Amino acid sequence: MTEEPTTMSKSWVDEDLQETLLASPSRGPRRNPFCENRYVDKVIGCANTMVNKQILIFAGILVILDAIFYILLKCDVINLGSRERDDEGKFVSVEIMMALYTYGCISTFPSVFRNIFRLHQMRISDTPDGNDWEGHTSSNLFDYIPIIGRIFICVLLNLMCILQFINEGIRINIYSQSKENNFDFRVATLFFISSLSCALVASVYLLFMHIFLKITGRAPTTNEVPASSTFFSSPLSI
Repeated sequence: MTEEPTTMSKSWVDEDLQETLLASPSRGPRRNPFCENRYVDKVIGCANTMVNKQILIFAGILVILDAIFYILLKCDVINLGSRERDDEGKFVSVEIMMALYTYGCISTFPSVFRNIFRLHQMRISDTPDGNDWEGHTSSNLFDYIPIIGRIFICVLLNLMCILQFINEGIRINIYSQSKENNFDFRVATLFFISSLSCALVASVYLLFMHIFLKITGRAPTTNEVPASSTFFSSPLSI
């Protein structure tokens, strides 16, 4: 679709002598074929279907039950017959938590990875804040955050996912050895804490920016919060 040229007037000329100028239409972000094609759209579409209301409810219940089981084992309220079985039970309980977190990162990663490329192109083309990727005025509050802030959030979310994938890979290796290597376990825990820290920092910064935009009156009258920029995509939705 060809964009209609906009008209501009010379502000320093009297109104009756005004000469209308034609301004060339603003160029939208340049599309990167690496992340803007039907195959990427299908991957992101499939990833987005991994998290819905029913899955979130089930995951929430499972997390609560798993946490209770771990605490009861840790506090010796219940036992599985031997110390080795108790340790194995705690290990499996932690792995369930990690698996759920990794599942959330898998559903989030394709979207936040493509957003890095999109935001980079939007910055290069000087796309005004408040416009979406298509170049239209957005009703999404996230799009009104300054471009540097949006890039900062998406970088943290990408780090969140990557660090958790490394954490999960180390844990799978530990489990395959049928024994818990203390050094590997500490390294895995460090990656998990780093991943969770990225999620928390991104969420707090996002919340702060949302409040700031509303206080300063720069927020849209109706707004939507995308899955790639809310806390639950870190770990299951922001």
